[in-house]
Amino acid sequence: MKLATPMVVATTAFALVAFLGTSASAATLYTERASATSTTPTLDANCNEVTGYENPRATAGLACFRPLGDKFYVRDTLGDGHHIEVRGTVNRTGDNFRCYELGGSSAGWQVCDSFADEIPEHSTIYWEIGLWEGGKLLGTGGDPKFSSTT
Repeated sequence: MKLATPMVVATTAFALVAFLGTSASAATLYTERASATSTTPTLDANCNEVTGYENPRATAGLACFRPLGDKFYVRDTLGDGHHIEVRGTVNRTGDNFRCYELGGSSAGWQVCDSFADEIPEHSTIYWEIGLWEGGKLLGTGGDPKFSSTT
């Protein structure tokens, strides 16, 4: 079992807290580096994609949220040297979640599966997928997602 590392944050990427109207000063950020998985999530309404920075017509990455177990699946699909992150906020607590991969496009699907004890049941998590170069956000995918937890 992996444990998410909590830390107090003052601001969050994607303006998640501002969007939901929750004070960021008391929010906790739970961060996990994604690990290899043999699961390939079905691409559905709880998934999103981000396009490439150098080639905006190419899919750079995919992400899916699965409410059973509160898991984020991420996949880098473009060998461009950038990485994929998912960041989200829970409506009931204002806590923030970050799932990132550094395995590159050859790593396949990866999973962040340690958030189940931190994401409250019967909540809504607002999340977005992003394309990152180090600590710099290069782009986000389509519309943000609102997913219900179980």
